[in-house]
Amino acid sequence: MPEYFQARPHADTSWQLLQHFYFYPGKSGLVAHGCIIDLRPLKAANGISVEEVAKHLMDFGFHAPTMSFPIAGTLMIEPTESESKMELYRFIDAMILIRQQIAAVESRDMDATNNPLKHAPHTLRDIIFEEWDRPCSKEQGAFPAHWLI
Repeated sequence: MPEYFQARPHADTSWQLLQHFYFYPGKSGLVAHGCIIDLRPLKAANGISVEEVAKHLMDFGFHAPTMSFPIAGTLMIEPTESESKMELYRFIDAMILIRQQIAAVESRDMDATNNPLKHAPHTLRDIIFEEWDRPCSKEQGAFPAHWLI
């Protein structure tokens, strides 16, 4: 089976689970082998950038996806046929957790300039030194999801 046809169900799954959080469906409302996550409204509303979300994905153990292509201010998510459903669901869970953090910034429960997104990625150097001047714990910074521990 061609890669396109194997990758498409993963893109459709991503779209279905993320559409209520952030999504750019394109003019037709459909996805092909990838989907675009639109962060432009979030940047305009609270200053969280596509770069910060991409860097924070590294805290969850994911390589940052393609940024601002084909549309500036977006992430292009292209799950391949080699990605397991479990890995895809971990990624979706990470994106939902990140959206919850952004919501905390929006509701002012989290500071707009001093939050896990603004400090991402949380490196080993950040974690091993005793000095920690961030509002979240080291564990929340380095291991933001239960499945990372």
